[in-house]
Amino acid sequence: MSHTRPALLLVVRDIHDKMKIAVSCDDIAKSTGLSSEEVGKILDLLLEKGMLRRFDGVLYTTRTFERIAPELISIYTGMESEESLELAMRGALMIYSPLREDTLKRAMRDLGFSEKEVDDLIARDLAMKHLKKVRAIHIGKIRNGSRLVPVGFYAELDAEIHAVMEKLLEYYRRRGFIEEIFEEELLIGRYPPEIASPARAYIKKERIEVRNRLRIHAPPILSSPGFLSLTSLSKDFRQASLSSL
Repeated sequence: MSHTRPALLLVVRDIHDKMKIAVSCDDIAKSTGLSSEEVGKILDLLLEKGMLRRFDGVLYTTRTFERIAPELISIYTGMESEESLELAMRGALMIYSPLREDTLKRAMRDLGFSEKEVDDLIARDLAMKHLKKVRAIHIGKIRNGSRLVPVGFYAELDAEIHAVMEKLLEYYRRRGFIEEIFEEELLIGRYPPEIASPARAYIKKERIEVRNRLRIHAPPILSSPGFLSLTSLSKDFRQASLSSL
């Protein structure tokens, strides 16, 4: 998904950055890629707002422009930065969930976002229930052909897991595996389609460096009987799971 800056912002920034007092519609159209018609309409708006004035058929910037233009550019840049962070972080979570929080934060910091910006977005998405923290309980590795596949399950942070873990250990010990028990907290994206789709497209097309980094550092997806994969372990569900083993 490519981002197109509002035409008004493109024109204002072009005039501001070139520090030209006299304004040319054709020059702005050439440097911004906008049509002369689009630029003309925006210049008329700036005239109406007192940011430009016309003298002998030539447009000139005013003190109002000098005051408002930097504020407008600053506000939009902040909005653009927030939108880019939302797309990058949510896209990463949709493609690579579950993710370690420190891995996700490091990837976002490498894109130039501050730790506070990332922390605030994580907190906001957790509050909206678009993002979820879970426990990943690793119990070991089992051989699958020439590969060793990590096995375990995911659970709510406050779930009682002892009985489930004992049953799984019993299950895998009968099949022969390398026992290695530890757990960690991970983030899982649960975004609705209207948020997930543009975010996934953004990370795939415009943030390849993040995609490559996360592919290397993302934790392995745990293998276990299907009914324990990426689920919450409610009391009733847990009892059904145990009886199935």
